[in-house]
Amino acid sequence: MNEYLTDLSFLEKGQPWPPPSEGERLDTYAANRLLWQGRHQDVFRDWARLLREDLGTELLLILNWHRRLSKLWADLLLGDPPTLSVTGGDEEGQAWLQDFLRRSRLVSTAYEVALDISRYGDGLFKAALVGGEAKIYAQPPQYWFPVVSPTNIRKVLAHVIAWQGVGRPRGYVNPQPLLWAEIHQPGLYERRVYLLRPTGDEARRKYVIADWLVDHPDTAFPQETGVEEPLIVQAVGVRASDELYGADDYSDLETLIQEMEIRLGQVSRILDKHADPGMYGPELALERDPYTGIEHFRGGGKYIPVGEGESPPGYMIWNGNLEGAFREIEELKDQLYLISETSPAVFGLMKQGLAESGSALRRLLFAPLKKVNRLRMHFDPALREIVLIANRLEALHSDAPTLEGLNIIWRDGLPVDDGEESQVLLNLRNAGVISRHEAIRERTGWNNADVEAEVNRIEAENATGAANNSTDTNPQTNQTSDGGASGPLESGTTSAT
Repeated sequence: MNEYLTDLSFLEKGQPWPPPSEGERLDTYAANRLLWQGRHQDVFRDWARLLREDLGTELLLILNWHRRLSKLWADLLLGDPPTLSVTGGDEEGQAWLQDFLRRSRLVSTAYEVALDISRYGDGLFKAALVGGEAKIYAQPPQYWFPVVSPTNIRKVLAHVIAWQGVGRPRGYVNPQPLLWAEIHQPGLYERRVYLLRPTGDEARRKYVIADWLVDHPDTAFPQETGVEEPLIVQAVGVRASDELYGADDYSDLETLIQEMEIRLGQVSRILDKHADPGMYGPELALERDPYTGIEHFRGGGKYIPVGEGESPPGYMIWNGNLEGAFREIEELKDQLYLISETSPAVFGLMKQGLAESGSALRRLLFAPLKKVNRLRMHFDPALREIVLIANRLEALHSDAPTLEGLNIIWRDGLPVDDGEESQVLLNLRNAGVISRHEAIRERTGWNNADVEAEVNRIEAENATGAANNSTDTNPQTNQTSDGGASGPLESGTTSAT
């Protein structure tokens, strides 16, 4: 069973930093960050298979599936932004929420958190008060050290956000390694600064906490936030009941992507050799460089001089077996789609043509959409909680209204088939399953007030149209405007056919 931090003793003097129990997690984060950046040669152990006959030449070909997959899940979750509204139709609260979404760039921050969930398995929201206004930030999970209950790892007692840096504390002439630590507990916030002492393993950034710099200007002693919850909210990926941290999207794909890169690199090398063959011939074809004295052949490729009576060089006939290599690559791609829960369609690689309707496209994307639904299942409560925390934090220091609750309408990020969706809503409306109000809200994503205003406009237009139709009749000839016959009609009545 994994070891977890259960108290703040890991921040005491003499304790190793980072905490040993977090070493494996931090190493995985560091490797995944390199994969996201495309630095695969720094992660894959069998990244470059040496070519003995080419004196150690390396194959270097990077397929950054990692970054592509992370952006895919974030795009499907937030590329088509969700609609947030206040529970109960509170107009004052809705006005505050719209202003907060604009100035806090919440969707952009949520996108960063979604990328972190894919890269690391966890994403973090942080609420803060800046200039009297609430802000929401994304926090890198590698700086996060949760303290959990010894009897329930899902109960987080404190969120510690800690990062290393260099500074010149009082009494020191030269810069020293320092550790900044923010401690977020329910209703409390504290910031500490520690002096670190190197252990001789600087390459792995191993230190020991030497002292707590109480008089450092960045130190903030415990203070009440006025909010019952901590100002840090975890947005987790997939995890089991005995796990605190979520699973990232990279670990299961590492060997597949590594093998694809190696195989494609070797295919590329074979094709390069066939595109630039060597030659042999008489020495007279060589030219001597007047400056270096080195003889060379002006024609590209390798040239082997053969004198009179000498046997020309031979070459072992071999088959590059490229067909087998390409079959393996296709099989690896199929396994990649299977394990990553994607499909060629989600990348626009459908070989049989485009889907003819929105429902057809959704059937092709069944697995990716199910994965996004699973991600949304954890992301929705985290986003809802951090917005409400930010609201309460700002309401304590201003006249901002306090929100009672939050509604979030999510979208799947796929292209909208307007005709198909409108027809579905029209059928439901005609069948009496949903109201006109609900049909408009579903189609437009508007809040209740906007939908109600639109319904009133529609009813007013219908009433005006009915009145115009009733006055279009010529009272002297009982002829309608289109020339048809009509009997005498009283206002507000209709004729029966």
